[in-house]
Amino acid sequence: MNYLIKNYFYKLKNEDIVKFALENDIVISMEEANYIYNIIKDNIDDLLSGNESEILKDISNKIGKEKGEKAIKLFYEYKEKYKDYL
Repeated sequence: MNYLIKNYFYKLKNEDIVKFALENDIVISMEEANYIYNIIKDNIDDLLSGNESEILKDISNKIGKEKGEKAIKLFYEYKEKYKDYL
């Protein structure tokens, strides 16, 4: 069922990522959103299957510690919320 999550993700735009981040008190640039999108796109199977730690670490290193910690927390909140689709 993780194809539903993949399909949703592939429809996103960088603007959607920036907006989602802002809604969750994370300010990111379009460049950072593009980086995040590409990393997720290239590693989506690993992210959905539980092999996410290095990928999240790379994202955190790119966007900064504070933003990275918030992003990682959001990732795990949503992973738990949608675990039935993984």
